[in-house]
Amino acid sequence: MFSSLISVVALAAGLARGAVVARAPADYVCSDGSIAAVVDSFEYEGKPLTTYSCPAVATENPTPAVRTVQRDTSLTKRNWDLCGASCTTYCYTPAGGGPDPNDCQALANGVSGGSGYTITAGTYLTLTYGSCEVQQSNLISPSQDLYYCPSDLAGVVSYIAWNCQATQNAHGGYCDFYNDFAVSNILVFTS
Repeated sequence: MFSSLISVVALAAGLARGAVVARAPADYVCSDGSIAAVVDSFEYEGKPLTTYSCPAVATENPTPAVRTVQRDTSLTKRNWDLCGASCTTYCYTPAGGGPDPNDCQALANGVSGGSGYTITAGTYLTLTYGSCEVQQSNLISPSQDLYYCPSDLAGVVSYIAWNCQATQNAHGGYCDFYNDFAVSNILVFTS
């Protein structure tokens, strides 16, 4: 049942290593309470960098901005290509307890190469490295797979890691594509 939700293809490092989807360790649980599936895991600069996949749970948009996104109503399944798309960044406030920006930078460096990846409709990916956890969701409705570029993910993670810290009265942050939490977002926080 859960494995049918997993058709996540290729985070850059995963392709290079021929990653096999497997069951995650019992210590990583998805937000819906299910056990995550491991998409990829490898050592990077002496620490494990692991990517998990989980079923997404739709949530309310926490941002005050409202923007209508043009959606295709065709019955043809397409990937939403977010490579190069801008996203609006917000910091979690108040300050305290955020991830080590050096861990987030290492995570960004570890995934920055290679080709794009797909996030299956209705799922999210979680990447962990040291104290840094990154999640990217696909909440597009009607359901469509989402395509994204590792170099873009690395840029967003790096920006949030260094600009949403205690010195900015923050503890991590997130960005919304098209200023719409219901399309996709990238969250950077303490693992």
